[in-house]
Amino acid sequence: MPFEFVDENGNMQGIAKDYLDIISEETGLTFKPIKSDSWNEAVKKTKKRDTIHIYGRITALADVFDALGSDRVYKKAWPEKKIFNLVREERGEHFDPELVDLFFDNLDEFLEIRNKFKDE
Repeated sequence: MPFEFVDENGNMQGIAKDYLDIISEETGLTFKPIKSDSWNEAVKKTKKRDTIHIYGRITALADVFDALGSDRVYKKAWPEKKIFNLVREERGEHFDPELVDLFFDNLDEFLEIRNKFKDE
């Protein structure tokens, strides 16, 4: 997000905040800024497990799973085994270890959702 929309603490400001407030009121959705640190970097800096909001931690894992498993004009999708190995390797580093465990405990459901909404 452009710096002029976010203050030094990562909070929305200005017109971006106004628009998101309106959308939140009308839809009931919650918008939180997502920090770009990896899970491990954030925990090391602050000594707090929840430094990165849960939405950001979920998005980090879901985005990597989706991006690596999908063909793009610039790359082919990775095989599932390679994706799973990367997620396991990054458990406690890039990804929240509890979310990685939840991911693998519910893998069949995640695969079903991904296949249902697969890019055409």
